[in-house]
Amino acid sequence: MQILNKSFFYFWMVAIPSSYSILAVYALGIDLRMVLREVRNGMYSPMAYVVATSLLQLPMVVLVCLSGLLPSYAIIGPWASFTPVLLACSVNLWAFECIAQFFSLVASPTLGMLQCLAIWICSLLFCGLTIQGEDIVWPIRGFYYVLPLKWALSTAVYQVASACPDYEGTVECDGAHDPLCPSRGFLCEGTEEDPLGIVCFGRNSSQIMTSLHHTFPAFSVHDNLQRDVFALLLIGGTFKFAHVLFLHYRCRVGRQIEPPGCIEAL
Repeated sequence: MQILNKSFFYFWMVAIPSSYSILAVYALGIDLRMVLREVRNGMYSPMAYVVATSLLQLPMVVLVCLSGLLPSYAIIGPWASFTPVLLACSVNLWAFECIAQFFSLVASPTLGMLQCLAIWICSLLFCGLTIQGEDIVWPIRGFYYVLPLKWALSTAVYQVASACPDYEGTVECDGAHDPLCPSRGFLCEGTEEDPLGIVCFGRNSSQIMTSLHHTFPAFSVHDNLQRDVFALLLIGGTFKFAHVLFLHYRCRVGRQIEPPGCIEAL
């Protein structure tokens, strides 16, 4: 009875921390004014700023995800899935932080926050829960593949389901010999909440994820942790690369003071 509730619970545990990146747009946009001035004064290079912020990013995204996942796992678990879910959540948040860095280069911090918010909302819409990817027309369907949340959600829900114990209220059956057996090959015993056993997702993680996949294609029936993490790294890396390019461009616009020693070298 708690399969759907638990799935949507962990969906929000992955999705909500990624919305924090909207605040990062405003903070980074304010810092950008100081960074541009200091880079043009020859105090450091744009790449030094990128490396410093990137090194600070990694432990902070893990801490934010830990603060969100630890209370939920302390209440409902299962702890066996904590490490892969933490990995998926952290990489997903890192991808959104890279998106926030890119939009922090917008001249208006408020406009940059609205653009980042639009990306987060589109990621919610095109993650496979509300709209199936096959029902979206091209080129809009591209959002289904290039936005981060779809990949993190698929891995998180699968890892949680695979770590849960088998449901004892499910009875295996053979449709070839039992006319009352459904095509999925199992029946659920009646409970007080469901006397007829209609709400039945399966006994083990494979059957449960297959049942969920028929309704929500975003829930994968296979362990695609490596593929999904790679997709998140690729998305975040693309926005990080774009951020570096546009940051260098912004730093080159206007007068730039050469660092000490350049004139003597000439």
